[in-house]
Amino acid sequence: MVLVSFILSLLWATFPAVSDSTGFATQTLPVHFRWDNTTHDKEYMGGGAAVDSLASLVAKVGADNINSIEVTAYASPEGVHEHNMMLSRQRAKSLKTLLTESIPDLADKFNVIPGGEAWELLRARVAADSTICDASRERVLKILDNTTISDDTRKWRLANWSGTDPKVGNVYKYLLRAHYKYLRCGDVVIVFRQPIAELLTDVEDEDLEAKVAAPADSSVVAPVAPPVIPSEVKEADETKEPADTAAQAVAAKPLPDSTLTQTPLPDSLQKESAQLPDSKPVGRHDRVPLLGISTNLLYDVTYIPGYGITSIPSFSLEYYPRGGRWTIGADVEWPMWKHWDTHDFMQINNITLWVRRFFKPDLHLYKGAYLFGNVNAAQYGIGWDDKGWEGEGLGGSLGIGYKKYFGNSRFYFDTGLAAGVFWSQYDPYFWGNEATGWYYYDYAGKPEDFRERSKHLLWFGPTRLYFSIGYDLLMRKRR
Repeated sequence: MVLVSFILSLLWATFPAVSDSTGFATQTLPVHFRWDNTTHDKEYMGGGAAVDSLASLVAKVGADNINSIEVTAYASPEGVHEHNMMLSRQRAKSLKTLLTESIPDLADKFNVIPGGEAWELLRARVAADSTICDASRERVLKILDNTTISDDTRKWRLANWSGTDPKVGNVYKYLLRAHYKYLRCGDVVIVFRQPIAELLTDVEDEDLEAKVAAPADSSVVAPVAPPVIPSEVKEADETKEPADTAAQAVAAKPLPDSTLTQTPLPDSLQKESAQLPDSKPVGRHDRVPLLGISTNLLYDVTYIPGYGITSIPSFSLEYYPRGGRWTIGADVEWPMWKHWDTHDFMQINNITLWVRRFFKPDLHLYKGAYLFGNVNAAQYGIGWDDKGWEGEGLGGSLGIGYKKYFGNSRFYFDTGLAAGVFWSQYDPYFWGNEATGWYYYDYAGKPEDFRERSKHLLWFGPTRLYFSIGYDLLMRKRR
């Protein structure tokens, strides 16, 4: 009994109960999720203690004294909207499964709601944040409160218009560090059939009843303590960091009467399948790339051993599907140089098809680091001095690259390196003499035994190196 009393006293001191006009009381417990994860980790930010305390509370007050439990899960408002809605739904289901296993007697009282992107929670935290200066706070709140723009535009403005702060530096990066991890959460709201103080009168803690009975002002969020700012922004897991008490003081959600069994979905979820409202013009970010073109700067001036300095004309085309991390494209190289006087030849027709997967795409642009794979087919005739080779080949490669835009323009720089395999069948040839001006296959056997493309080459190693400059040629409306 003493242990249960101690657990409950901690629970209620951290998550105060709120009574409504009907005599009911509600209790909110936030449970946090790791970045881009839908599975609840009991070791992360005190999640296991919250669930265990909830189970102890239910065992103490009795399942019959609980009217309902509302589970609402959220995703932090960054990245692709559709992906965040999926995270919200899966987190809600994960919490329901977890709570059902922990408290099987309440399986029929759960009401699961995917809350979508946690814009309201973000606004509450920013409004209560005393770490940043007033000007920075007002600038961010102005973006969050603008109802004339879409959520996608709001995300872009937060990332690009939040500015810098004399205390924390880049405001958006500070928001990612200090607040966004607390938005990847699920709220568990318990609705009791009578004032909770009456249900816990026999708990051996003289101060517990006063803690529970005193209503809390749920409209006020405690100031946020100054965070420890790391040298880099981390959106990965902070496994050792304690839960944020300010985020846990979430506004209570009292039900009007005990007959209510279904809570309406929030507006953000009802709009999930609808088109986002049109936003005011914000430069090129009203439109997103559809098709990009580029050329390989490395090929413009290159050195071929034995041949010398030359150039290899190249052209690349990249298609950006709507949403996601993937792009597809094609490269073409076609040097067709002939220098008969020096017997130097560089004639190549090569086409490459590739697919890229970006590690972390921007809201509107595919940029940053990526992995790629490609296949290519080539036909060639290469020669210098009195030797040459002609043939055809097929290859495949895997590589890594990086793409960066120049400011707010459509121009970008792209670089990458790949390794793989290239298989070719070919024939060597040599220069005959000045009298005939002919080339001959390098073959010394009987003419009737000659077979074209009798030589084969199998290459393993580096297959591609590029430094390209590109331009997003075609754009489409952002939805």
